Amino acid sequence: MYTELAAPTCGLVIAAVLALGLIAFINRRHRGTGAIIRLAALLTVGCFTATGGLFFGLLRNCSLSCRNKTVAELRSPNGRWKAVSFSRKCVAIVRDCPQVSHVSILSASEELPGGDGNVFSVAGKGEIILQWKSANVLIVQYYGVVLRLQKRVHDVRVDYLPVGFM
Repeated sequence: MYTELAAPTCGLVIAAVLALGLIAFINRRHRGTGAIIRLAALLTVGCFTATGGLFFGLLRNCSLSCRNKTVAELRSPNGRWKAVSFSRKCVAIVRDCPQVSHVSILSASEELPGGDGNVFSVAGKGEIILQWKSANVLIVQYYGVVLRLQKRVHDVRVDYLPVGFM
């Protein structure tokens, strides 16, 4: 899955096995065989736990470095609300995280927060078209796999229209 990590991982496993062998060789006279086996097992479990925690907690985590890029912003007819379409791109150290397109409904004076959208999310670079039908009804046209869909936010009703390839 992560071919670029195969060589470093194999090198670290070989180094860990050699280090465990060296510890066992140095301590074999002082502690006995049973104590050396327990020490080697404890060090192995600790090494794998730390490596797994580092990999899954930091290197593979897609929410460590994210940024939002506004695609479109459309005010409601009465000027009270604005609908914002934006894409959220995150980066992890060892993999490319999928891009997600979002829609948020905010008060006219509110800035777009740094997180996900509060109305709608679609996987990938799916195109989203926003249109106000009235002051409190927003129409969202989209293409893509829906991740999140809210029918109402604040006092705004949201209607959805999935479309073919745009």
